[in-house]
Amino acid sequence: MNQELTSSWPTSTTIPAEIDEALDGARFTAVSGRRQVVATADGNGPLISIDFVGVALTRVRAVELAGQVVAAVNEAQAQARQTFLRMVVDRLGSLPAAGEEVRS
Repeated sequence: MNQELTSSWPTSTTIPAEIDEALDGARFTAVSGRRQVVATADGNGPLISIDFVGVALTRVRAVELAGQVVAAVNEAQAQARQTFLRMVVDRLGSLPAAGEEVRS
């Protein structure tokens, strides 16, 4: 179950099995802007790996490298989250925007 992405949902919400199965084994990869860090998250959002490219560990200042790590991790997890939400919306149909009147 996609618990990390749905932890703020009411407890009565369930994820359709086909969405959970579709995301099982999915991988989302992001590269930092300077192309020195590659982060990969799984379909549920948790981080799987962080890879450093070239001389990133030996020639890049720690503060700069840390920023690249954070940016790459955030992007990989955002990709997972967006894919999950897109699948839920596709399954449920279009949802009303905030403040939009719901018509039956």
